[in-house]
Amino acid sequence: MTTNKPHLILVEGQTDKDFFLQWVTLKLQKKGNRNVDIKPIAETVDIESKGGDSKVLAKFKALLLSTPYSDLKSLFAIVDADDDYQARCNLFKTIFKEVGVENIEPNTVVPYKNLSVGFFVIGDQKTFQDLDSLLLQIRIHQEAQYQNPLIEFDNFLNNNNVSYPHKSKLSIHLAHLPVFCVHHLGEGLKHQYFNIDAPQLDFLNELFEKIKPPDTVQQATP
Repeated sequence: MTTNKPHLILVEGQTDKDFFLQWVTLKLQKKGNRNVDIKPIAETVDIESKGGDSKVLAKFKALLLSTPYSDLKSLFAIVDADDDYQARCNLFKTIFKEVGVENIEPNTVVPYKNLSVGFFVIGDQKTFQDLDSLLLQIRIHQEAQYQNPLIEFDNFLNNNNVSYPHKSKLSIHLAHLPVFCVHHLGEGLKHQYFNIDAPQLDFLNELFEKIKPPDTVQQATP
C-alpha cells in the first residue's frame, strides 16, 4: 500500500491469523491487482498467549486508550461469538462507550479520533459461533469420501464429550483432504478447500473495504 500507516487487526490466535491473512490476500488478488503491497495486512496481531477473546478484549481496550494515533490507520478486532453472540457484542460496546463512542454495532467501521475502528464477531447466533464452525459450513469438498468421516464423528459425539467439537471436526475434515493443512487454515483456503466468497464471510465486508488499497477500487465508467 502507499500509506506507511498500518491497519492493526487483533485476532484470537495463530490459526485465525493464518486464515485471515490468506483471506485478505486472495480477496485482493481476485480484484485483479497484482502489484499490491499487502505489508500492512501482515501486521495482523497474534496475541501469542492463551485466553483467546479475553486477551483480545483487553488488548483492544488498552490500544484504544493509549495508542499514538498518528502511528495507525485502523484498529479492528475479530473474535468468536462462542456461546453468546450478544454477550460478546456487549463487551465491546462497553469498551467503546468508555472511550466515548456510543451506539456502535458489530461488523461496522466507525471513526474514532484519527482512526477507523470496529469489532467483528464470527457468528450468526444460529448456525456458527466461531471460525471452526464457520469453515465447516463453507467447505468445498462434500463428496461422500469426505462426508463420511464427519458423519462418524457426529455419531461419536452423541455418546461422548469432546472439549472442542468444532475444532476437532474441522481437523478431521482437513486431515482427509489431499494437502495436509490442519494447523494452517490459510493453506486450506489457498487450496480452495473453503469458499472465499461464502455469505458467511460477509460480516467482514466493511473491514475489507477499509483496508484494501485505493488502487483496487473500481473506477466509475465515464
